[in-house]
Amino acid sequence: MRVVKCRTASIAVAFLVACLAGETLVKAQDSANKSANDVERLVERMEQDWTTAEINKDMAAFDRLLADDWIQIDWEGKTDTKKQWLEFISSPDFKITSARIVEMKVRQFGNVALATGVNEEKSTIKGKDTSGRYAWTDTYANRNGHWQAIASQVTPVPSSEPSQSSAEKYIRDSEAQWAEVTASGDNTVMQRILADDFIGVDPFDGALYDKSQAMTLNKEHHAEFISNHLNQVKIRFFGDTAVAQGSESWVRNKEPLRGRFVWTDTWVLRNGKWQIVAAEDMVAEPK
Repeated sequence: MRVVKCRTASIAVAFLVACLAGETLVKAQDSANKSANDVERLVERMEQDWTTAEINKDMAAFDRLLADDWIQIDWEGKTDTKKQWLEFISSPDFKITSARIVEMKVRQFGNVALATGVNEEKSTIKGKDTSGRYAWTDTYANRNGHWQAIASQVTPVPSSEPSQSSAEKYIRDSEAQWAEVTASGDNTVMQRILADDFIGVDPFDGALYDKSQAMTLNKEHHAEFISNHLNQVKIRFFGDTAVAQGSESWVRNKEPLRGRFVWTDTWVLRNGKWQIVAAEDMVAEPK
C-alpha cells in the first residue's frame, strides 16, 4: 500500500509540475505576443509621425525617427543619407500639401521590425508635379530599447488612371462621336460614354431621360437628321469631375431644317473610366 501511495503522490506532483510549466509557457507566449503587438503599434505611430513630419518639414521629428546611419534608396534609385534627406526635406524646392498612408503592414523579427506600405500624396519638386502613390519599405532596429529607422526604399506606383491631357482628348473625341451618333443612330458610342446612372434633359420638350431612354430616342429619331457635327467644346477638370460645354450644328429633313445644340455635359472618372453622368441641351439658331 505504501508503494501505491508513493506512486500516486509522484504522479500528482508530476502533473502539478507539468501544469505549472504549461501555465508559465502560456504566460511567456502571451507576454511575447503582447510585446510584438506593442512594437507593431509603436512602428505604426512612427510611420504616421513620418508622414506628418514631411508635410510640416519637422526636422526634429525626423531626427528622432531616423538613426544617424539611416540610408534610403529614393524613387529615382539614388541613395540618400540622413543628412542629405533632411537637407532635401527642408528645402523650399520640395513642397507637400497632403499625404496619407493608404496601406501599411508591420512585422517584428526580434530586434528588427519591417514596415511596408503605400502613401498617397500631393507634392511638387522645383514646381514639377510629383503627386501620386509611393510604395515603401522601412526597416527599424531596436538599439538599447530605442526604435529607429535604419533603412528605407521608396518606389513610385504607376497610375492606372489616364492623365489629364489624355482624358481631355478622350472626352473631346467622345463628344464629337456622340454628335455624329445623332444622325447615324449608332448606339455603341452612347453605350460606352453614358454612365448607367446618367440623366439628361431633352432639348425639345425639357423631359428627363436616362441612359436606356437616350438610346431608344436616338434609335427612333436619328433618321430625322441628315447630319450633326461638333463645333467646339471647352473642357475643365475639377479632380475626378470634368465639365464639357460646347455646341453642335445639325441639318434635318423636317422643320426646323437647321439649328444648333448648345450643351453642358458632366463627366466623372470612376474605376479609371470617364463617363457622362448628366447632360443638358438647348436648341439654338444656326450661325
